[in-house]
Amino acid sequence: MTEMTGSVLATFGGQEMRFAIAREDLVALEMAIGLPAYTIFTKFAGGLWSVTDLCTVLNFAAMSASDKAPHRQTAAVGFNSYVLDRALGRGCGPSRIDRVLLDNAPARYAALALKILEASLFGLAPDDAVFDENDRAVAA
Repeated sequence: MTEMTGSVLATFGGQEMRFAIAREDLVALEMAIGLPAYTIFTKFAGGLWSVTDLCTVLNFAAMSASDKAPHRQTAAVGFNSYVLDRALGRGCGPSRIDRVLLDNAPARYAALALKILEASLFGLAPDDAVFDENDRAVAA
């Protein structure tokens, strides 16, 4: 049996990045978007995602585990610190993720968000856990 991974290695904004949402962080993501993780996954799979969904998934998945920890802890008691941090502008302006999405066609990155969610919810084979923004197939 192939060992599955919970992260996606991506070429994003011209740089290689690893995106991951650990299973213990899914509740914090659910709080940030206001929907169950599987519903978020099906929105992307069905093409019903919003740009806000895309920004939230990619920004959250790009955070380090230590940066996600406070959001996980507050989500466990029903408080949404992720949305509060974004609303208050913590992090000094648009993130690198936001800038890439503003400078490029955001829809090309929906496939990345879908892979990130799939890796978190189900696991992905290492060969499938890659994304290249320059691959024309992702834009289709």
